[in-house]
Amino acid sequence: MKKPGIIAVLAAFVLAAVLYALPRTPQRPVEGSSANAASTAGSGSPDSLNAMVAEAVSRLERGEGSPMEAIGLLRKVVELDPNHLNANLYLGYFSVVSGQFEKALPRLEIVLQQEPRHSQALLLKGQALNGLGRKTEAKEMFQRCLETDPDPETEQLARAALSEP
Repeated sequence: MKKPGIIAVLAAFVLAAVLYALPRTPQRPVEGSSANAASTAGSGSPDSLNAMVAEAVSRLERGEGSPMEAIGLLRKVVELDPNHLNANLYLGYFSVVSGQFEKALPRLEIVLQQEPRHSQALLLKGQALNGLGRKTEAKEMFQRCLETDPDPETEQLARAALSEP
């Protein structure tokens, strides 16, 4: 398999692992769309921000609307709460997937400041560092990821990344 194919498969595994590992929050019935999610964000309460993140992720999973609309919701969450863990994690993930490694690092660092043993954030940070050619630092992140007792998919991705030259 060629390198772009391997990267695409790894990205798919990471997305699946991140979606699987993120906490599920009960969603209130959503009547409509982003207008409803954006209107509930006005309060900036944790519940409304979590609902916006859930709405963005749900849209991406269903392939509903443009991905940029969903990313816009995540950005709105970060605008209201710059330290929102899940919004930063997803924005970091999408930055890695789209090759915007420099943008991913600060997002993932916010997650790791709150949860230093967050296995998906460590894996994604390693992938971003690897993408920037910072191989030694990337390997350190992959090793730290393995030390967190990650889920099987994240562990497999971290081990595969460590075995690369």
